[in-house]
Amino acid sequence: MAQAERIIHDNDVERLKQLLAEYPALLSWKDDDQNRGLLGMATRAFGDAGDAHREQWFTRGACAELLIDAGAVVMPSVCERLLRTRARGLLELFQRKGLLPRTLKFFAALGDLDGVRAALDESGNDLQTVNEAFVSACRFAHEAVASLLLERSISLDPDLGTHIDGHTDRLSLIRCLNRSDRSDFAQVATLGLWKVFVMGQVQRALHERDLAQFVGELQREPWLLGDAYVAFQADLIETASYQNDRGEFIGAFSTSIPQSCSASRRPRQEPSSGHSCTRTRTCFHCSPVSGRCRMTCRMQQAGVTLRG
Repeated sequence: MAQAERIIHDNDVERLKQLLAEYPALLSWKDDDQNRGLLGMATRAFGDAGDAHREQWFTRGACAELLIDAGAVVMPSVCERLLRTRARGLLELFQRKGLLPRTLKFFAALGDLDGVRAALDESGNDLQTVNEAFVSACRFAHEAVASLLLERSISLDPDLGTHIDGHTDRLSLIRCLNRSDRSDFAQVATLGLWKVFVMGQVQRALHERDLAQFVGELQREPWLLGDAYVAFQADLIETASYQNDRGEFIGAFSTSIPQSCSASRRPRQEPSSGHSCTRTRTCFHCSPVSGRCRMTCRMQQAGVTLRG
């Protein structure tokens, strides 16, 4: 098995043919732990494969096609992984070979508008199913399909439409979720489209140094500062601490955290008199103590260590 994995990693089609001729049972082999088989080895990506170059770096399309034609077992997890990694070339290969499930989210990922309409007629009344398909369409940049699915989501969740109309527009939401780091299937299933969109907007504001939008989102959507979103808060602070000229964002976040945080009620302790800040960006040791306590509380809850 190690030999097969090495050959696939090298994308050596000829050696793979020879190996399969010698050991045909490899075609039906399944990894009990990862539930993938040889085809899973050829199609797995260790990061986002959303453009042709990255897909070529991460996956082994030629080996995958050889394995499919040879009759390798296709585990359901392999098809699901294509959606998560945005491997467009492999998705199209699986479609040509007739291996993709004929479900709403796969029609959406392919940009098959007729297929999506037909699937909506059959199973378009379940919000989670529609949202999942919407994310698939966004991740593969099929805006027409995404627009159709978003309208169905709004019909099933009118509050979503109210949020969008009061804050942004439909196309902006679609294009935000086009990014792989802002369109996680599990996150959308847990939090819903609107909250995932808002979190993406806060991340974008931090990245683009738009302090007004960053503060505005935190004020407009106070749930972002609740205990249920500590991991998200910690990620923002960690990101800001590792970038230059983001001290004002850290300060704005610190003053936005509710005073009810348990750490903020501890006795005040001034910074050590031996500390001398020579940094050009905001130093946490020189920040107001109450703000530092509240941020420290958030970081400790999320298990993230902040650079000093």
